[in-house]
Amino acid sequence: MALAHVLWCSSLKEGVVDSNPPRGGGAKPEASPRKGEAARPPKEMDLVKRSGIEDGFVPAAGEPPREPPSRRDLLRMGVGLAAVGLLGVAGLSCGETMEDTAVSAHSLDIRLSNAARTNRENLVKALTNSDKHVVFPAGDYLIDNSGTPPIVRNFGGGVSFKVGARFVFTDNRTKGLVFEGGTGARFYGLRTTFSTLPPVRVAGNPCLHFIETTDTLIQDVIVNGSAGAGLLFGRCVRPYVEDATIRNTRADGLHFAGCGDVRVNKLRTNNTGDDGLAFLDYGGATLHGGYATDIVVQHAEARGITVVGQRDVEISDFLIAGTTGAGIYVAHEVSYSTGTPRNVHYHDGEVVRAGTIVEADGRVGANRYSIFYNGVTDLIRFSRIVSRCPAVDHVRTGGQSSKATLTDITKSNTC
Repeated sequence: MALAHVLWCSSLKEGVVDSNPPRGGGAKPEASPRKGEAARPPKEMDLVKRSGIEDGFVPAAGEPPREPPSRRDLLRMGVGLAAVGLLGVAGLSCGETMEDTAVSAHSLDIRLSNAARTNRENLVKALTNSDKHVVFPAGDYLIDNSGTPPIVRNFGGGVSFKVGARFVFTDNRTKGLVFEGGTGARFYGLRTTFSTLPPVRVAGNPCLHFIETTDTLIQDVIVNGSAGAGLLFGRCVRPYVEDATIRNTRADGLHFAGCGDVRVNKLRTNNTGDDGLAFLDYGGATLHGGYATDIVVQHAEARGITVVGQRDVEISDFLIAGTTGAGIYVAHEVSYSTGTPRNVHYHDGEVVRAGTIVEADGRVGANRYSIFYNGVTDLIRFSRIVSRCPAVDHVRTGGQSSKATLTDITKSNTC
Protein backbone atom coordinates (compact mmCIF):
# COMPACT_ATOMS: atom_id res chain seq x y z
CA MET A 1 0.00 0.00 0.00
CA ALA A 2 1.30 3.48 -0.80
CA LEU A 3 2.77 4.99 2.36
CA ALA A 4 1.50 8.49 1.69
CA HIS A 5 -2.02 7.23 1.09
CA VAL A 6 -1.93 5.30 4.37
CA LEU A 7 -0.71 8.32 6.33
CA TRP A 8 -3.28 10.63 4.78
CA CYS A 9 -6.17 8.23 5.36
CA SER A 10 -5.14 7.49 8.95
CA SER A 11 -4.76 11.18 9.67
CA LEU A 12 -8.14 11.87 8.10
CA LYS A 13 -9.73 9.35 10.44
CA GLU A 14 -8.03 11.05 13.37
CA GLY A 15 -9.28 14.44 12.21
CA VAL A 16 -5.72 15.72 11.76
CA VAL A 17 -5.85 16.80 8.14
CA ASP A 18 -8.32 18.21 5.67
CA SER A 19 -10.33 15.78 3.56
CA ASN A 20 -8.52 16.91 0.42
CA PRO A 21 -5.09 15.29 0.16
CA PRO A 22 -2.37 17.99 0.04
CA ARG A 23 0.13 18.35 -2.77
CA GLY A 24 3.16 20.25 -1.65
CA GLY A 25 6.82 20.17 -0.89
CA GLY A 26 7.13 20.19 2.88
CA ALA A 27 9.40 22.21 5.06
CA LYS A 28 13.14 21.70 5.07
CA PRO A 29 14.38 19.64 8.00
CA GLU A 30 16.06 21.62 10.72
CA ALA A 31 19.54 20.13 10.80
CA SER A 32 21.37 22.78 12.81
CA PRO A 33 21.66 22.56 16.61
CA ARG A 34 18.66 23.80 18.53
CA LYS A 35 18.86 27.07 20.38
CA GLY A 36 20.92 26.63 23.50
CA GLU A 37 22.24 23.27 22.39
CA ALA A 38 25.95 22.72 21.90
CA ALA A 39 27.14 22.27 18.34
CA ARG A 40 27.87 18.70 17.38
CA PRO A 41 31.55 17.85 17.00
CA PRO A 42 32.84 16.85 13.58
CA LYS A 43 31.99 13.26 12.77
CA GLU A 44 34.56 10.52 12.37
CA MET A 45 32.97 8.59 9.52
CA ASP A 46 34.04 5.13 8.49
CA LEU A 47 33.68 4.76 4.74
CA VAL A 48 32.24 1.25 4.66
CA LYS A 49 29.97 1.83 7.63
CA ARG A 50 28.65 5.15 6.28
CA SER A 51 28.00 3.89 2.77
CA GLY A 52 26.61 0.54 3.83
CA ILE A 53 28.63 -1.24 1.18
CA GLU A 54 31.75 -3.32 0.83
CA ASP A 55 34.02 -4.63 -1.90
CA GLY A 56 33.64 -1.99 -4.56
CA PHE A 57 30.19 -0.49 -4.07
CA VAL A 58 28.32 -2.83 -6.39
CA PRO A 59 24.86 -3.63 -5.01
CA ALA A 60 23.06 -6.32 -6.94
CA ALA A 61 20.72 -4.98 -9.61
CA GLY A 62 17.95 -7.23 -8.39
CA GLU A 63 18.37 -6.64 -4.68
CA PRO A 64 15.16 -6.50 -2.63
CA PRO A 65 13.76 -2.99 -2.26
CA ARG A 66 14.33 -1.32 1.06
CA GLU A 67 11.57 -0.93 3.57
CA PRO A 68 9.69 2.35 3.10
CA PRO A 69 10.41 5.01 5.71
CA SER A 70 8.33 4.97 8.84
CA ARG A 71 6.03 7.84 9.69
CA ARG A 72 8.54 8.98 12.27
CA ASP A 73 11.28 8.93 9.61
CA LEU A 74 9.14 11.03 7.29
CA LEU A 75 8.49 13.57 9.99
CA ARG A 76 12.17 13.68 10.87
CA MET A 77 13.05 14.37 7.25
CA GLY A 78 10.64 17.25 7.22
CA VAL A 79 8.30 15.60 4.77
CA GLY A 80 5.49 14.88 7.21
CA LEU A 81 1.81 15.14 6.45
CA ALA A 82 2.20 18.53 4.79
CA ALA A 83 4.19 16.83 2.02
CA VAL A 84 2.10 13.72 1.62
CA GLY A 85 0.97 15.00 -1.76
CA LEU A 86 4.48 14.58 -3.08
CA LEU A 87 4.22 10.88 -2.34
CA GLY A 88 0.48 10.89 -2.78
CA VAL A 89 -1.95 8.80 -4.71
CA ALA A 90 -4.23 11.06 -6.68
CA GLY A 91 -7.77 9.87 -7.17
CA LEU A 92 -7.80 7.04 -4.63
CA SER A 93 -10.39 6.79 -1.90
CA CYS A 94 -9.43 5.56 1.56
CA GLY A 95 -10.89 2.19 0.66
CA GLU A 96 -8.51 1.78 -2.25
CA THR A 97 -4.79 1.21 -2.53
CA MET A 98 -2.27 1.59 -5.33
CA GLU A 99 -2.24 -2.21 -5.62
CA ASP A 100 -5.99 -2.15 -6.32
CA THR A 101 -5.59 0.26 -9.23
CA ALA A 102 -2.19 -0.90 -10.56
CA VAL A 103 -1.81 -2.55 -13.94
CA SER A 104 0.92 -4.93 -15.00
CA ALA A 105 3.31 -3.74 -17.69
CA HIS A 106 2.63 -7.04 -19.44
CA SER A 107 -1.03 -6.09 -19.88
CA LEU A 108 0.14 -2.97 -21.70
CA ASP A 109 2.28 -5.13 -24.01
CA ILE A 110 5.57 -4.10 -22.41
CA ARG A 111 7.15 -7.52 -22.18
CA LEU A 112 10.44 -9.29 -21.59
CA SER A 113 10.06 -11.11 -24.90
CA ASN A 114 9.34 -7.99 -26.98
CA ALA A 115 11.71 -6.33 -29.38
CA ALA A 116 13.29 -3.22 -27.85
CA ARG A 117 11.46 -0.98 -30.34
CA THR A 118 8.09 -2.43 -29.38
CA ASN A 119 8.73 -1.87 -25.69
CA ARG A 120 9.77 1.71 -26.40
CA GLU A 121 6.60 2.50 -28.30
CA ASN A 122 4.29 0.83 -25.79
CA LEU A 123 6.03 2.38 -22.79
CA VAL A 124 5.66 5.91 -24.17
CA LYS A 125 2.05 5.22 -25.15
CA ALA A 126 1.17 3.82 -21.71
CA LEU A 127 2.67 6.65 -19.66
CA THR A 128 2.06 9.77 -21.78
CA ASN A 129 -0.80 11.93 -20.40
CA SER A 130 -1.49 9.15 -17.90
CA ASP A 131 -2.05 8.70 -14.19
CA LYS A 132 -1.80 4.90 -14.36
CA HIS A 133 0.22 2.99 -11.80
CA VAL A 134 2.25 0.49 -13.83
CA VAL A 135 4.02 -2.45 -12.19
CA PHE A 136 6.97 -4.18 -13.89
CA PRO A 137 7.42 -7.85 -12.94
CA ALA A 138 10.96 -9.25 -12.64
CA GLY A 139 13.19 -9.42 -15.69
CA ASP A 140 15.13 -7.25 -18.15
CA TYR A 141 13.01 -4.99 -20.39
CA LEU A 142 14.94 -3.97 -23.49
CA ILE A 143 14.19 -0.34 -24.42
CA ASP A 144 15.28 1.11 -27.77
CA ASN A 145 16.55 4.61 -27.00
CA SER A 146 18.36 5.22 -30.28
CA GLY A 147 17.90 8.37 -32.35
CA THR A 148 15.57 10.79 -30.61
CA PRO A 149 15.24 9.27 -27.13
CA PRO A 150 11.83 8.13 -25.89
CA ILE A 151 9.91 11.04 -24.36
CA VAL A 152 7.01 10.65 -21.94
CA ARG A 153 4.95 13.82 -21.56
CA ASN A 154 2.66 14.85 -18.69
CA PHE A 155 2.94 11.67 -16.65
CA GLY A 156 1.30 11.87 -13.22
CA GLY A 157 1.01 8.23 -12.23
CA GLY A 158 3.26 5.63 -10.67
CA VAL A 159 5.88 3.15 -11.79
CA SER A 160 6.91 0.25 -9.55
CA PHE A 161 9.62 -2.32 -10.24
CA LYS A 162 9.36 -5.73 -8.66
CA VAL A 163 12.58 -7.32 -7.41
CA GLY A 164 14.75 -8.20 -10.41
CA ALA A 165 13.07 -5.86 -12.90
CA ARG A 166 15.28 -3.53 -14.97
CA PHE A 167 15.17 -1.24 -17.98
CA VAL A 168 18.06 -2.11 -20.30
CA PHE A 169 18.69 0.64 -22.85
CA THR A 170 20.16 -0.45 -26.16
CA ASP A 171 22.06 2.69 -27.26
CA ASN A 172 24.87 3.79 -24.94
CA ARG A 173 25.49 7.09 -26.75
CA THR A 174 22.27 8.89 -25.91
CA LYS A 175 19.62 9.46 -23.23
CA GLY A 176 17.77 6.52 -21.82
CA LEU A 177 14.34 8.01 -21.06
CA VAL A 178 12.91 11.53 -20.82
CA PHE A 179 9.95 12.72 -18.73
CA GLU A 180 8.66 16.15 -19.69
CA GLY A 181 5.98 17.97 -17.70
CA GLY A 182 3.52 16.27 -15.41
CA THR A 183 2.70 16.53 -11.70
CA GLY A 184 2.98 13.97 -8.94
CA ALA A 185 4.78 11.17 -10.80
CA ARG A 186 6.31 8.59 -8.50
CA PHE A 187 8.84 5.85 -9.16
CA TYR A 188 9.57 2.99 -6.78
CA GLY A 189 12.42 0.48 -7.10
CA LEU A 190 13.54 1.76 -10.51
CA ARG A 191 16.58 -0.01 -12.01
CA THR A 192 18.34 1.00 -15.22
CA THR A 193 21.41 -0.06 -17.14
CA PHE A 194 22.65 -0.35 -20.74
CA SER A 195 23.33 -3.37 -22.94
CA THR A 196 26.93 -2.17 -22.91
CA LEU A 197 28.05 0.54 -20.52
CA PRO A 198 28.86 3.88 -22.24
CA PRO A 199 32.59 4.03 -23.00
CA VAL A 200 32.80 7.81 -23.47
CA ARG A 201 30.99 10.97 -22.44
CA VAL A 202 28.39 12.37 -24.82
CA ALA A 203 27.40 15.87 -23.69
CA GLY A 204 23.76 16.43 -22.78
CA ASN A 205 22.75 12.78 -22.63
CA PRO A 206 21.76 11.70 -19.11
CA CYS A 207 20.30 8.28 -18.46
CA LEU A 208 17.07 9.64 -16.94
CA HIS A 209 16.08 13.23 -17.74
CA PHE A 210 13.23 15.08 -16.02
CA ILE A 211 12.22 18.40 -17.58
CA GLU A 212 9.83 20.88 -15.94
CA THR A 213 8.09 18.28 -13.79
CA THR A 214 6.41 19.04 -10.45
CA ASP A 215 6.41 16.95 -7.27
CA THR A 216 8.29 14.02 -8.79
CA LEU A 217 9.28 11.30 -6.32
CA ILE A 218 12.03 8.77 -7.05
CA GLN A 219 12.47 6.26 -4.24
CA ASP A 220 14.89 3.30 -4.16
CA VAL A 221 16.60 3.70 -7.54
CA ILE A 222 19.78 2.20 -8.99
CA VAL A 223 21.22 3.76 -12.15
CA ASN A 224 24.16 1.88 -13.64
CA GLY A 225 25.83 3.67 -16.52
CA SER A 226 25.17 6.79 -18.58
CA ALA A 227 26.82 8.72 -21.39
CA GLY A 228 26.01 11.82 -19.33
CA ALA A 229 24.57 12.28 -15.85
CA GLY A 230 22.77 9.46 -14.10
CA LEU A 231 19.72 11.49 -13.04
CA LEU A 232 19.23 15.02 -14.36
CA PHE A 233 16.42 17.38 -13.36
CA GLY A 234 15.97 20.58 -15.35
CA ARG A 235 13.69 23.42 -14.17
CA CYS A 236 11.72 21.07 -11.92
CA VAL A 237 9.63 22.03 -8.89
CA ARG A 238 9.97 20.05 -5.67
CA PRO A 239 11.76 16.97 -7.01
CA TYR A 240 12.42 14.46 -4.25
CA VAL A 241 15.04 11.71 -4.56
CA GLU A 242 15.33 9.18 -1.76
CA ASP A 243 17.63 6.16 -1.48
CA ALA A 244 19.45 6.47 -4.80
CA THR A 245 22.53 4.59 -5.99
CA ILE A 246 24.20 5.97 -9.12
CA ARG A 247 27.41 4.56 -10.57
CA ASN A 248 29.52 4.35 -13.73
CA THR A 249 28.32 7.60 -15.30
CA ARG A 250 30.35 9.69 -17.72
CA ALA A 251 29.13 12.97 -16.24
CA ASP A 252 27.52 13.86 -12.88
CA GLY A 253 25.77 11.36 -10.69
CA LEU A 254 22.75 13.46 -9.63
CA HIS A 255 22.34 16.91 -11.22
CA PHE A 256 19.76 19.64 -10.60
CA ALA A 257 19.74 22.53 -13.09
CA GLY A 258 17.54 25.52 -12.26
CA CYS A 259 15.28 23.52 -9.93
CA GLY A 260 13.39 24.71 -6.85
CA ASP A 261 12.76 23.18 -3.41
CA VAL A 262 14.88 20.11 -4.13
CA ARG A 263 15.03 17.30 -1.57
CA VAL A 264 17.61 14.51 -1.52
CA ASN A 265 17.75 11.92 1.24
CA LYS A 266 20.29 9.08 1.07
CA LEU A 267 22.39 9.22 -2.08
CA ARG A 268 25.32 6.97 -2.98
CA THR A 269 27.44 7.71 -6.06
CA ASN A 270 30.51 5.88 -7.29
CA ASN A 271 32.73 6.22 -10.36
CA THR A 272 31.15 9.34 -11.83
CA GLY A 273 32.91 11.07 -14.71
CA ASP A 274 32.06 14.46 -13.22
CA ASP A 275 30.57 15.67 -9.91
CA GLY A 276 28.82 13.28 -7.55
CA LEU A 277 26.00 15.71 -6.65
CA ALA A 278 25.48 19.11 -8.28
CA PHE A 279 23.12 22.07 -7.81
CA LEU A 280 23.39 24.55 -10.69
CA ASP A 281 21.90 27.76 -12.00
CA TYR A 282 23.22 28.39 -15.48
CA GLY A 283 21.94 31.95 -15.30
CA GLY A 284 18.44 33.36 -15.21
CA ALA A 285 16.90 30.60 -13.11
CA THR A 286 13.71 31.55 -11.28
CA LEU A 287 13.65 28.41 -9.11
CA HIS A 288 15.95 28.01 -6.14
CA GLY A 289 16.45 26.10 -2.94
CA GLY A 290 17.44 22.60 -1.94
CA TYR A 291 18.26 20.32 0.94
CA ALA A 292 20.42 17.18 0.70
CA THR A 293 21.35 14.84 3.54
CA ASP A 294 23.00 11.44 4.01
CA ILE A 295 25.25 11.68 0.95
CA VAL A 296 28.21 9.45 0.09
CA VAL A 297 30.31 10.33 -2.97
CA GLN A 298 33.12 7.96 -3.98
CA HIS A 299 35.55 8.33 -6.86
CA ALA A 300 34.25 11.45 -8.58
CA GLU A 301 36.36 12.46 -11.57
CA ALA A 302 35.68 16.13 -10.98
CA ARG A 303 34.29 17.52 -7.70
CA GLY A 304 32.36 15.84 -4.91
CA ILE A 305 29.36 18.05 -4.06
CA THR A 306 28.95 21.34 -5.91
CA VAL A 307 26.79 24.43 -5.74
CA VAL A 308 27.38 26.57 -8.83
CA GLY A 309 25.25 29.66 -9.23
CA GLN A 310 22.42 28.32 -7.06
CA ARG A 311 21.18 29.75 -3.77
CA ASP A 312 19.33 28.67 -0.62
CA VAL A 313 20.98 25.25 -0.55
CA GLU A 314 21.82 23.21 2.55
CA ILE A 315 23.88 20.02 2.53
CA SER A 316 24.42 17.93 5.65
CA ASP A 317 25.68 14.54 6.85
CA PHE A 318 27.97 13.77 3.92
CA LEU A 319 31.11 11.84 3.07
CA ILE A 320 33.21 12.63 0.01
CA ALA A 321 35.96 10.08 -0.60
CA GLY A 322 38.27 10.54 -3.57
CA THR A 323 37.91 13.25 -6.22
CA THR A 324 39.91 14.64 -9.10
CA GLY A 325 39.14 18.26 -8.17
CA ALA A 326 37.74 19.88 -5.05
CA GLY A 327 35.72 17.86 -2.57
CA ILE A 328 33.34 20.75 -1.86
CA TYR A 329 32.96 23.39 -4.57
CA VAL A 330 30.90 26.60 -4.41
CA ALA A 331 31.36 29.15 -7.16
CA HIS A 332 30.15 31.70 -9.61
CA GLU A 333 31.49 30.56 -12.99
CA VAL A 334 31.94 33.36 -15.48
CA SER A 335 32.56 31.01 -18.39
CA TYR A 336 29.06 29.53 -17.96
CA SER A 337 27.38 32.83 -17.03
CA THR A 338 26.02 31.26 -13.86
CA GLY A 339 24.27 33.03 -11.05
CA THR A 340 26.12 33.94 -7.87
CA PRO A 341 25.63 31.46 -5.01
CA ARG A 342 24.16 32.86 -1.80
CA ASN A 343 22.80 31.39 1.39
CA VAL A 344 24.63 28.08 1.01
CA HIS A 345 25.50 25.93 4.02
CA TYR A 346 27.56 22.72 4.11
CA HIS A 347 27.74 21.14 7.56
CA ASP A 348 28.46 17.94 9.46
CA GLY A 349 30.49 16.09 6.87
CA GLU A 350 33.88 14.71 5.93
CA VAL A 351 36.10 15.08 2.87
CA VAL A 352 38.85 12.49 2.32
CA ARG A 353 41.61 12.58 -0.34
CA ALA A 354 40.23 15.47 -2.36
CA GLY A 355 42.09 16.01 -5.61
CA THR A 356 44.06 12.77 -5.41
CA ILE A 357 42.47 10.88 -8.31
CA VAL A 358 44.60 11.05 -11.46
CA GLU A 359 42.97 10.84 -14.88
CA ALA A 360 43.66 7.80 -17.06
CA ASP A 361 45.86 9.94 -19.33
CA GLY A 362 47.90 11.16 -16.36
CA ARG A 363 46.28 14.57 -15.98
CA VAL A 364 45.49 15.92 -12.54
CA GLY A 365 42.45 17.98 -11.64
CA ALA A 366 42.05 21.67 -10.87
CA ASN A 367 41.39 23.07 -7.39
CA ARG A 368 42.63 20.03 -5.53
CA TYR A 369 41.37 21.08 -2.11
CA SER A 370 38.85 19.72 0.35
CA ILE A 371 36.88 23.00 0.32
CA PHE A 372 37.08 25.51 -2.53
CA TYR A 373 34.96 28.61 -3.09
CA ASN A 374 35.22 31.37 -5.65
CA GLY A 375 33.29 34.50 -6.59
CA VAL A 376 30.97 34.29 -3.59
CA THR A 377 30.42 36.85 -0.86
CA ASP A 378 26.97 36.42 0.64
CA LEU A 379 26.08 33.93 3.38
CA ILE A 380 28.33 31.05 2.33
CA ARG A 381 28.99 28.82 5.35
CA PHE A 382 30.99 25.69 6.09
CA SER A 383 30.73 24.20 9.56
CA ARG A 384 31.65 21.05 11.46
CA ILE A 385 33.57 19.51 8.55
CA VAL A 386 36.54 17.13 8.74
CA SER A 387 39.14 17.44 5.98
CA ARG A 388 41.64 14.60 5.55
CA CYS A 389 44.62 14.23 3.24
CA PRO A 390 43.79 16.59 0.35
CA ALA A 391 46.20 16.62 -2.60
CA VAL A 392 47.14 20.29 -2.08
CA ASP A 393 45.35 22.05 0.80
CA HIS A 394 42.34 21.82 3.08
CA VAL A 395 40.67 25.15 2.23
CA ARG A 396 41.30 27.58 -0.58
CA THR A 397 39.52 30.44 -2.34
CA GLY A 398 39.88 31.40 -5.99
CA GLY A 399 40.97 34.53 -7.80
CA GLN A 400 37.60 36.28 -7.71
CA SER A 401 36.70 38.29 -4.64
CA SER A 402 35.27 35.78 -2.18
CA LYS A 403 34.13 35.61 1.40
CA ALA A 404 32.80 32.71 3.44
CA THR A 405 32.36 31.75 7.08
CA LEU A 406 34.19 28.62 8.22
CA THR A 407 33.46 27.17 11.68
CA ASP A 408 34.85 24.04 13.33
CA ILE A 409 36.86 22.82 10.33
CA THR A 410 39.09 19.94 11.43
CA LYS A 411 42.21 19.54 9.28
CA SER A 412 44.14 16.28 9.33
CA ASN A 413 46.81 14.64 7.19
CA THR A 414 46.09 11.25 8.73
CA CYS A 415 44.05 9.13 6.36
